Amino acid sequence: MFIHDELTFEVKSHLVNKYAPIIKHHMINPPLKQFGVELNLPLGSDCKVGKSLADMVDYKTT
Repeated sequence: MFIHDELTFEVKSHLVNKYAPIIKHHMINPPLKQFGVELNLPLGSDCKVGKSLADMVDYKTT
């Protein structure tokens, strides 16, 4: 789901530790070279988890 300037993923709770680092990596390093685009500035990305949008808390990925 897309909300303004964020992406929301539904992931089973036991798979969060597997998929959160992968999703964050691709948010920070989008594969744009295949489209002839190279970014001059680094991108930032936050990761939050929760059972609902109101329950979201910061999730630290490595």
